[in-house]
Formats: sequence, structure tokens, C-alpha cells
Amino acid sequence: MARSPAAGGYKVARGRSAGRDEQRMDATGNSAEIRLNAELTALHGERQRLITEAARNKAAKKSSGWF
Repeated sequence: MARSPAAGGYKVARGRSAGRDEQRMDATGNSAEIRLNAELTALHGERQRLITEAARNKAAKKSSGWF
């Protein structure tokens, strides 16, 4: 990915289209964004599961004791 901007810049400076290199760079960026979004979604779901589990345990503990 690091060479794509350099190659694209060279082609543009020479008056040629940098289309393929730009498309490759865009595809790489989009792929990384999709993976990060999926990972964030999974982490948020896991966080919510842990919060719910802790709340259930706290409620069960409160209802089982005298105090």
C-alpha cells in the first residue's frame, strides 16, 4: 500500500492516469475499514454481554441475602 501513492503520483506527474493504483489503494482502505468496523461491533457486543452478566449477578446476590 505504501508504494501505491508514490506510483500514482509519478503517473499523474507524467500526465497518465493513476486509476488502477488509486483503485488498489481504495480497495485496501475499504477492506481495512470493514474489518475494523466488524471488530468494533464484536467488541461492543461483548462489552454489553459482560455488563448484562454483571448486572444479573448483582441482582441475584441482592435477592439471595438478608442484607
